[in-house]
Amino acid sequence: MKETTNIKNPSYLSIVLCGRNDNYGGDFIARLQRSLNYYIKYFNYYKIRTELVFVNYNPVPENPPITALVKWPSSEWVSIKIITVPPAVHQSLTDEKIRKTYPVFEFIAKNIGIRRATGKFILATNADILFSKSLFEFLAQKSLQSKVLYRCDRLDFKAKKIGSDFNEENIYKNIFKVYMQGGTFTKYFPLPTKHWINLCRKYNAFRKFVYSKSSRSKILTSLPVFNQVKKQEFFLFNYPCNASGDFTLLDKKSWNQLSGYPEDTWSSAHPDSLFLMRAVHSNIKIKLLDTPIYHQDHARRFDFSLKNPDIQKMYDRLLNEAEQMQENKNYRIKNNANWGLVNDNFKMIRI
Repeated sequence: MKETTNIKNPSYLSIVLCGRNDNYGGDFIARLQRSLNYYIKYFNYYKIRTELVFVNYNPVPENPPITALVKWPSSEWVSIKIITVPPAVHQSLTDEKIRKTYPVFEFIAKNIGIRRATGKFILATNADILFSKSLFEFLAQKSLQSKVLYRCDRLDFKAKKIGSDFNEENIYKNIFKVYMQGGTFTKYFPLPTKHWINLCRKYNAFRKFVYSKSSRSKILTSLPVFNQVKKQEFFLFNYPCNASGDFTLLDKKSWNQLSGYPEDTWSSAHPDSLFLMRAVHSNIKIKLLDTPIYHQDHARRFDFSLKNPDIQKMYDRLLNEAEQMQENKNYRIKNNANWGLVNDNFKMIRI
């Protein structure tokens, strides 16, 4: 594969999404359409030269193509590139000894987009994520730095509840869940979003204080159960991995040096966290931005609140490898040189 860049109008930022022509989560096409419209509106407004890379992964042959299901808006500031990964390629990657079979191998799909993105900085995100205005304003400053991985807290809202009046004020009023460093919290009582999030942060600080104090107790640390909790709490409080697959922004050179998301993972739960851990231990600085992203709520493949052997298998790997990285600074998770199937030529169209 030969990478090309539009020399006349090079992109400052590439955004990588993946999906296919099904209705994953109940309304995938509608969520993707909202995101596209939102991106185009604000990237145009703030005049940020952006490349949007959509990886059309393992499309369903009997369904209309994604190009027909979605209205792909044209823009002076945003170029859209659609890369189609055919079912035969997906089938060739199916191996129950390595990964559980799903219709979309999400992080392999994202790696395919990352390797073919041409922007100076690459944001791997999901098709139902929206940015806050303050995030657009930050990106418009063009102050992103190399060897810095940028993260954001994620706020969930129900898009159907808003209806046609789709703006940030209405989104913010309908936030009901927050994913932040230290935990995930759901709002069960009426409280303005800003105050509720501040309350969650204070609760997190209290938990961290109690945990740090109890870690000094010889009695507690002698208990195996406490040490397991200690491993989990250490991870939660020290790394902004929570929902990191929804917003991982890093310069292209660093993505390549880290060889993208790990591709030998059993499921799509936690490869994003493994990547972030690898970045931390490769001298990449992690910067948590003081501006949120918004997620359109939908039915999920995984319910992280319930016991699930596939999730547990990946979480155990995450904790174990985090511990190994902590103890061995030279420990790395590496893909082979063909990560993101860089040697394959896929059908690509530009809009």
